[in-house]
Amino acid sequence: MSFQQLKIAPETMADLYKGQLVILEGVEKKEVSALSKSIDRIEEAASIRFLGNNKQKVGILVNFPEDVFLPDKHLQFLTKILEACKMNLGDVAILNHATQKVGITELRPLWQPSALLLFGITPEEFGLPINFPEFKSQAYDGVIYFTFPPLEVLNQDSENGKILKSKLWVCLKKLFNI
Repeated sequence: MSFQQLKIAPETMADLYKGQLVILEGVEKKEVSALSKSIDRIEEAASIRFLGNNKQKVGILVNFPEDVFLPDKHLQFLTKILEACKMNLGDVAILNHATQKVGITELRPLWQPSALLLFGITPEEFGLPINFPEFKSQAYDGVIYFTFPPLEVLNQDSENGKILKSKLWVCLKKLFNI
């Protein structure tokens, strides 16, 4: 095959030249529009930093102003919780809301979550038009939401910490059918 016979998909071409003007002759306007939306989504996704691979479409939002993501102590706690739910960091996406004020309108198209767990973040702070109490599931617009106390409150060896962990576990068992 010669170089002149090489065919490159429009998506690949647009990705290679996303900062350039490309004239696509013979491509329908709706294809260009769809391609443009894909490029915008890729660029927006690249600007939002999170831990994990989101394989199970479960988003976790935390609130640690002093950390890029979350302190090791709380990451270990979260990892144990995920293991108890038969998941790992590859199955979820963890975003520190304190360092990236991202709302549901930005995250929903990128993560396509089935569930979002908010630790120390109110529904209002996340841009949801509804409010609901901690430890109660709330379905809204195809996503199941839970709000929980901050990880630093849950991750304590005190009597209160144990009670809160047991409430968290009840919610997670119900959510993940464990």
